[in-house]
Parts: sequence; C-alpha cells; structure tokens
Amino acid sequence: MELSENRNKELAQKWAEGRVSPEEAREYLDWYNAEDNSPLEIAPEFATSKEELEQRMLATIQERISTEVPVIAIRRRWTRYVAAAAILLMIATGAWFFLRQNPDQPNFPVARVQDPNFKNDVLPGGDGAVLTLADGKQIVLDANTTGQLAQEGNTVLMGSAGELRYTGTTTETLYNTLTTRKGQQYALALSDGTKVWLNAGSSIRYPVGFTGDTRVVEITGEAYFEVASQPLAQSGKKPFVVKVNDMEVTVLGTHFNINSYGDEVAIRTTLFEGSVRVNDKLVLAPGQQSAYNKGQLQLVEQADLTGALAWKNGLFYFRSADIETVMRQVLRWYDIEVRYEGARTKDRFNGGIPRTASLTELLSILKESRVNFRLEGKVLTVLP
Repeated sequence: MELSENRNKELAQKWAEGRVSPEEAREYLDWYNAEDNSPLEIAPEFATSKEELEQRMLATIQERISTEVPVIAIRRRWTRYVAAAAILLMIATGAWFFLRQNPDQPNFPVARVQDPNFKNDVLPGGDGAVLTLADGKQIVLDANTTGQLAQEGNTVLMGSAGELRYTGTTTETLYNTLTTRKGQQYALALSDGTKVWLNAGSSIRYPVGFTGDTRVVEITGEAYFEVASQPLAQSGKKPFVVKVNDMEVTVLGTHFNINSYGDEVAIRTTLFEGSVRVNDKLVLAPGQQSAYNKGQLQLVEQADLTGALAWKNGLFYFRSADIETVMRQVLRWYDIEVRYEGARTKDRFNGGIPRTASLTELLSILKESRVNFRLEGKVLTVLP
C-alpha cells in the first residue's frame, strides 16, 4: 500500500493533534504493514529532522500513558519506526477503537494486522472477576458491575467501575475469595481501607471483617497492595500479613507488589513505600525486592520498580527479557496457549507496550526483533 506525501503528512499531523479517526488509524496501520519502502517526508512545520520527530513522538506517548516508562518500538528503518511510534500512540491515547468485527459471532475477530500467519485476532483482557461468598455463592463481576451486590453480616459489598468495595464492620468470621481468570484484572477495597489490585490469573482470600490482632489474607498469582495503617490499642498497629504458599509478608502500612505465578522462577515481593518483613527473616526498604525460591530467600538491592508495577499501570514492560518471559505475560493477558517450534530466539526485549493493544498489534511490534509467530484461534506458536 502506498500513501502520497501529502496524505502521510496529513495523518501524521492528525495523530499528533489527537484527531485521527478509526478509519484513518487503520489506513496508517495498513501502510505500516505493507512492503512499501518509500521514504517518509517530514513537514517542516511538524519537525525539522527525524531526530526531533522521534523525540516528539516518544515524549507524547510517554505523556499520554501517564507513566515514566517510554514506549520503545523495536529498531528498524526510519520510515517504519515513525509509523510504529504513531501506531503505539494511537493505542495509548485511545484513538484506536477496539470494535469486534461482528458482535453476533462468538468466534475470534478478524486480525487487525494483515499477516498470512495471523488467522484471527485476540482482543486484550479487561476488568472482570468472580466473587465467591462465604456460603459458596458466586457473583460474576465486570467493568459494568455497580450497586449493592450482597451483604455479609453487617458488611455491605458494593460494585463500582471495576472495583469491589466493602463497607461496614462485622464480628463474624466470614471469608470471601476474589478470582481473576487469564485475561482479567480487578480492584478491591477491603473493610480496613486496604486497596488491592489483582492481575490476570490470580486470587485473594480474605475475611469480610478483620478481627483479632492481625489482618491475614492469602493470594495466588500477582497482586499490588496499598495497606491501610490500622491502630491496635495495646501494641500500636495491627499487622497485615499476606500468605503466599509457604511464604509470608508482614507489613504495617505500605505499598508493595507480590508476583507469585507458578510458572515464574521465584516469588518476588517488591516494596515501593514503607517497610515489609518476609518470612520473619528479611526486612525490605523502599526500592528493594525479595526473591523466594524453594525455601531460599534472596535480597535484590535495586529492584526494577517500573517493571514490577507496569501491569497495574496498563503496560507490558520488558527489560532485557527473553522470549519465554515475554510470552508468559502475553498468555496471561490474552488467555491463550503458547507453543514453540524450532530454535528459540536469543534476542532480548526492551520497552513498553500498552496492554490495550490487540494480540496481533502486539505481535507485529515484537516481530521487529527477528522472531515470527503463527496465530490460529487461541494457540500462538513462536517460530524461528
């Protein structure tokens, strides 16, 4: 596909001003995926050099996704780099409208990126979870769940735009469990004011009301906590304890993330604010991380804070990540199966991509690092 010089300038100007339509975004994406090698002329009023254009695009992307993580496209010839950055901007700013091709068909949508290896597309995950009450009753939650959902003792459960809230107090010992499948995430506000964000394929079991001298919850998968400080008459503050398999993290009031997926090498606890104690052995300071594997506990002095919190901020973030690490994040968010054929690439991946991208849009960026893919249904095969 070819675009005239004037049309290229027009589309570039529109995305810079946030005026690009879905049809124009697709036109630009089709041009990006074509084999056309024609150079891209830069309008002098837009930028005086390719370096200035690059800096403007990356700065705008960074500003729009409200994070300190720069979105980095895999390097390739300049004309395609411009397009890749523009497409990422469309995704990040919401200018790209993710619409199912036919809402009457429950099958897979048509691939948004034209590639003979992509038989279909897979839409990104979103807000969703299943709440299991103390009596075993289950309530399906999504982004549109609002209002009163149930009452446990004297505690009322409310749904509000992708978040579950507990209000009131109860002296009864009642436990609820919030579970996300692959392709889902959800937020939770506990009765003590603690906020929890669950990543895909995760769960948290917790009491409806916290009684006694400690507050104890159990998780699987990945969760980010902002623990509310709660006074205790005799000993100062009531500890908050997170149990993960045979590991415990004890805090008083702090912000931290725990990644405990079973397919990862270690359970990683990353501290952003406050102080936590892991297994009564290791005390973390802000910016540090613990790695727990097979009974062994290690301290990481300078943790990758951006990477640990990227999922909560709506990003895939890779820092010298191998293909297996990348694919583990991908399969959780898109709820797919990943297979490998032939030799696996030794390349390392760096940068960030919004989690609002469809699967083929994500793969089209990863392909710039000399790795290929085949997507059929919900089976993604990584090719040499």
